[in-house]
Amino acid sequence: MAKRQNGKTAKRQNNKRTKQQNSKSHLKAVTEERENIQEVINLSLHNQKVGFMGQDKARQHLVDMGYAIVAENFRCRLGEIDLIATRGNVLVFLEVKTDLTGLYGEAESRVNVRKQRRIKRAALFFLAENKFRYHRNWEYRFDVIVVEGPVINMQKNQEIPWKPWYDSNNEEDFNREELNLRHIESAF
Repeated sequence: MAKRQNGKTAKRQNNKRTKQQNSKSHLKAVTEERENIQEVINLSLHNQKVGFMGQDKARQHLVDMGYAIVAENFRCRLGEIDLIATRGNVLVFLEVKTDLTGLYGEAESRVNVRKQRRIKRAALFFLAENKFRYHRNWEYRFDVIVVEGPVINMQKNQEIPWKPWYDSNNEEDFNREELNLRHIESAF
């Protein structure tokens, strides 16, 4: 009888060890998954911050060129428009693309037909909301502003050699003067 209990006890101890090992490996897997999720969140926040900095540069460019900014980040159920500006009797709907790496080709090529359709629908919605302000005598135009950083011609999966002009943790280190800007009028 004693042997039997010792055998049962040994099985119970083995089961406990196995459960502990399983819970440790599960905890490790969960921890790794959380770290991966945090990396994705950090990258997303980084991209969002870079996008807003590019949009700031584009806004300043438009003001310097004599445009009046009407709206920023206009959103409706039909789409989003980064900037809406006027100059004279021309109402301009602008999409801003910021690319600091050059990894994905020409930034303006990312304003594909689907994106153009969404911007146009959002523009119609904006015009319907503001029909008394912008009437038939106005001209409308869709532009793209591309903001590019000095890091270019990189290969995919290559580590990005972040320059001292941009430290994602410190916005003051970001030197907007090193960004190149291209304003493509009547892009679509």
